[in-house]
Amino acid sequence: MKTRTTILAAILGLTVLVSIPVSAEMDTTSCGELHPEWVAAWVDGDTEIKFPTGGTMAEHSAVVGEWLADHPESRHEHGANCVYRAFKEVYGLRD
Repeated sequence: MKTRTTILAAILGLTVLVSIPVSAEMDTTSCGELHPEWVAAWVDGDTEIKFPTGGTMAEHSAVVGEWLADHPESRHEHGANCVYRAFKEVYGLRD
């Protein structure tokens, strides 16, 4: 009896997992949601932004998150544009 209950619970659990939408259905291009890989890509590869020395990824992500909160009209734009605009506005460009 206990084995049947365990198997049934496993089957029901699997059904629930399969029913959850996967990220492929989510919009991962607009600024509607902050994606850490966008921030990391700019921090690791940008040569224009004056990033503060010793800034952490959490601090950079917070900058972008605050910028998005202050600019809800930009949430339809591509994520890379939002991250760039946030960093440019907050940190400025190198000379």
